[in-house]
Amino acid sequence: MTGLASSFKLVVEERASDALLVKLSGDSREQSEPLGIEVVREALDHAKGTKVLLFESAGVISWDSRFVAFIRNCLELSRTRNVAFRDDGLPDGVRRLLRLAQAVPD
Repeated sequence: MTGLASSFKLVVEERASDALLVKLSGDSREQSEPLGIEVVREALDHAKGTKVLLFESAGVISWDSRFVAFIRNCLELSRTRNVAFRDDGLPDGVRRLLRLAQAVPD
């Protein structure tokens, strides 16, 4: 499944029988609209046995707060689906911001 706008690309692939890989590449700042999690949600709906959500972002050129919000929404979606969220494939800055956001109460 693929979502494409400007030069930013989001692809969700099934890995093994229990993992989904969200592949991100390009410049998320060139997105004209906020990044939606619909593609990720649809992939989770399709792959019922998913236990882990993984990310690959080596191809991300640049990102902004909308990208971080997208990742945070993926985190929340994975929590509601009881799917493990693995952030080790995300840029270090995004990982730090996620940890900061989780440390601060809503």
